[in-house]
Amino acid sequence: MSDISYIELEKRYIELENRVKLLEDKIIQMHIKQLPPTEAIEVNDCYSSILKKIEIGKIYNKQVTELKRKRNNSFENMTMDAYITLTKSHVTSLTDIFTTKGFSPKKIRSVISRGLSPMDTRLVKYENYYNEGIAIDDIEILMKVLRRQGRPESEYEPFNIESIYTKLSNYGSVISNIETNLEIALQGSLIYLSCPDGGNYSFYYLSEITSGIRYWKLDCHLERLTTDITGYLLNYLIGCFREMYMDVFSDNIYRVDYHTKCQLTECDMEQLIKNIRVLNNPKLTNTLIKNIVKNNSTHTPTDVDKFNIRSNNTPSNTKLNHTTSDIASRLFDSISPTYRDIINI
Repeated sequence: MSDISYIELEKRYIELENRVKLLEDKIIQMHIKQLPPTEAIEVNDCYSSILKKIEIGKIYNKQVTELKRKRNNSFENMTMDAYITLTKSHVTSLTDIFTTKGFSPKKIRSVISRGLSPMDTRLVKYENYYNEGIAIDDIEILMKVLRRQGRPESEYEPFNIESIYTKLSNYGSVISNIETNLEIALQGSLIYLSCPDGGNYSFYYLSEITSGIRYWKLDCHLERLTTDITGYLLNYLIGCFREMYMDVFSDNIYRVDYHTKCQLTECDMEQLIKNIRVLNNPKLTNTLIKNIVKNNSTHTPTDVDKFNIRSNNTPSNTKLNHTTSDIASRLFDSISPTYRDIINI
């Protein structure tokens, strides 16, 4: 056989290999889409062959990149927790493989970083994740995942404040505006009844569903809900800020130019501060929550709806605190009064 025949054979082999990869990707995607989100972690088996090639081969960069590509492509069809678990398992496997190969810790970190997207590094807090720029498309995919997994299994589900907390306790509340996150978390258990005479708002939460009957309880101004959400989420996001700041600077001492330090402080933490400021204003947050429910869940009563009170002029039993709290002293361990006032604006 001539040399040209070998070259032609090699070309055909490469072409066939590429076609097999494309078909394999399609099969994996079809398989994932047929799985309930909570079972999507089982697709981890699909990556074993890639990890095996990395383990036994001398060339690994291509396979590490391929592992990232396949994992990223599956993100939209998984829950966020499942995806984080999957990503962590890949980091662990790669660390073990390269340690066995005798790589230095620095080289291991460098190779694994190439196998993680900027969003991956943030979700698992891998090494110098704060230096990675993040694309708008990656943020949109994350919010799409959260929107899908936050959707109620049925049109309505009984109100559960712990469920709302869970839906808000993720990186979406850091990287995207607070309104989008509240829209996701408040689906399915709150409604607004229109008031023809323009009286006070009439908001209800679903107490229970019994024998097909939906029982609603009045929370006229959603003030209790606002207090619960702001109290919980403010603490959560302040904790996120302090943890990120510590990762970047190794302390929580205020720096005037901290926001210019790296990609994380310029992008993620800037949005995080905006969300914290909104939540630190209870009146503003209450208006935001009411508008979300009114715009997305205006309800026309039916025979299966039962209300404990039907009134549009029920006085408010609670008073939201109009003043904002000293957020700066909670974000930083050390900050001068001058800069504290600026942060709290």
